[in-house]
Amino acid sequence: MVLRYLDLMNTGTIEYECDLTKYLAKSIDILAFKMVKVKVDYQKSEDILDLGLNITCQLVLACDVTGKGVESNLDVMEDLKFGKTLDCDYPLTEEIDLDELVYGYIVSEKPYVVYHSSVNIEEI
Repeated sequence: MVLRYLDLMNTGTIEYECDLTKYLAKSIDILAFKMVKVKVDYQKSEDILDLGLNITCQLVLACDVTGKGVESNLDVMEDLKFGKTLDCDYPLTEEIDLDELVYGYIVSEKPYVVYHSSVNIEEI
């Protein structure tokens, strides 16, 4: 989903289900996105956009030993600031690709190591 800064009201909420299938080729340990729900609370002022990003998702991650799929739930909450000053997280552009942001936060917050139930962790 693409947010268009000029089309946004001063405050609001956007909720949608996100299809991140196109990003699977970029990741060796995410096998599938089963469900990705996104809620964005925003506040717009002159040259500043504050976003409260809430992501709830179900992933299938690759086991570090067997490569088998391991289901994992993930909840991510981030406050982001778009603008032209140094204290902003991102530059404010006319269009903001929310899906790309969501994917980036999932990758940074997902577990780094997961094990399938068939793996005996004591033998590792």
